[in-house]
Amino acid sequence: MSYLWGPGRWLAGILLLAAAFAVGVWLGWQVVRDRGLFSEAYLVRKEHMSPNPPKPEWIPSDVLEQIFRTATRDAPLYLWQENLCQHLAEAFRQHPWVAQVLQVRKSYPAHIEVRLQWRRPVCMVLWQDQLFPVDGEGTLLPPGDFSPAEMVRYPRLAGIPTPPPKLPGARWQDGRVIDGAQIAAALGPVWEKFRLRYIRAVPLGEGPAAETVYELWTHGGSRIIWGLGPAVQRPAEPTLADKIARLQRYVQEHGALDTPQGPQTLDLRLLPGGIEK
Repeated sequence: MSYLWGPGRWLAGILLLAAAFAVGVWLGWQVVRDRGLFSEAYLVRKEHMSPNPPKPEWIPSDVLEQIFRTATRDAPLYLWQENLCQHLAEAFRQHPWVAQVLQVRKSYPAHIEVRLQWRRPVCMVLWQDQLFPVDGEGTLLPPGDFSPAEMVRYPRLAGIPTPPPKLPGARWQDGRVIDGAQIAAALGPVWEKFRLRYIRAVPLGEGPAAETVYELWTHGGSRIIWGLGPAVQRPAEPTLADKIARLQRYVQEHGALDTPQGPQTLDLRLLPGGIEK
């Protein structure tokens, strides 16, 4: 017996027991750690995402649900994931209603704050008897997010021959759409008040190099020649702000863009300057 339990055997036994104890402690820690890291406090859910500013009223769809679905397509999200903020930022950027992601911050328990800029619809582009919503930069927004009743509330841009982008979130590759969208955005506050109906892009000639002038048409049939788009700067061409001021001055002095006798044609470039303060 003394031979079987000599000093060397005792030492080996002690080392074996110590190793088994260490393995047990390590395995126990792994279980405890996993239970903690994969607990509800670390799990990121849709309701934990807080966009700043919040989703505006002009976006009818559940944007957060769509973004969260994109972000969790491969696996659930946990706070301890190293690339969590970058991953969520990319999911937000991919959504057509998001113009820019400024910052993503996470905190414990699970909370995600996303500072971003939302896109805002400014007009509906008429192409082949269909209406397509765009923002002030000519970016296509999801048409399915607008009912027919909602579409008619926005300024309409006609005279666009090029097709829309294939997917929402892409910019319409036509400078006339961008110019028209900027005009519509500037006219937004007075669109209904002045009884405007649509904006029309009119080419001055043929070919891709031909310049374009824009016209405003009222519900009464009057035509207001706007002139060149905002992107074109000419010494004799009033600025966008000046054209708006001239339009406001005319309405203030005459009461409306239409006349009691019927529709008329006005050229904003020939009207007096804006309202004097």
